[in-house]
Amino acid sequence: MVGRLQWDSDFFGLRIGRTDIASNEEWRMLQQEAISLRKQYDLIYVFSEQELPTDTNGMRLVDTKTIYAKSIDSSTIMPATVEHYQESLPNADLYRLALVSGVYSRFRLDDSLPIDSYERMYRCWMERSVDGSMADVVLVHRTDDQIDGMITLKIYDDIAHIGLVAVDKGAQGRGIGTMLVKAVEAYLQTNTTVRHLKVATQWANKPACHLYEKNGFVVEEKTNIYHWWL
Repeated sequence: MVGRLQWDSDFFGLRIGRTDIASNEEWRMLQQEAISLRKQYDLIYVFSEQELPTDTNGMRLVDTKTIYAKSIDSSTIMPATVEHYQESLPNADLYRLALVSGVYSRFRLDDSLPIDSYERMYRCWMERSVDGSMADVVLVHRTDDQIDGMITLKIYDDIAHIGLVAVDKGAQGRGIGTMLVKAVEAYLQTNTTVRHLKVATQWANKPACHLYEKNGFVVEEKTNIYHWWL
């Protein structure tokens, strides 16, 4: 029922696995294997559409992953203040915004992870987005030559997925988030035949949820994510 996550294990220096639980009965069965699981794992990510009891030692709810989806508007125009990021490495603005994008991340909220885990992960995510490993395009918003907003996009088959999104705290409330979403739609319309867009966020991240709902996204699914420390 549990599979090893090699990348996570190597990155965090822990033995990490993942399991998907469909019912409380499955969760009870997994708990009965705790002694043997401790020999193989330090941490297990438990994914479940149901709410699971957290009375087990080391079990905590760290995220309700929420996937939003929409069909893009074919008349969207690229905002004039948004452009493609062309450098091969993130600059200081993008590193800063990468950390802004992860303030609700389970890797930031779980203080049992090694110190600076969230910072290292999101800096790595930004680097791999810029070099094309985790994103097909990185779009940025500039004000007076400073990047104060960014969004990344990856296309899988006929669906486009937004990855990182962030707007500087001091620039929020000016509609930059909406401009970035519109820029993604305009990019897809001009450069691809893809017309379906998805984004995953945390249900606790109300500003992000509001942004997506305001721009026509609807909730497609929710998944509870637990960290079970063994």
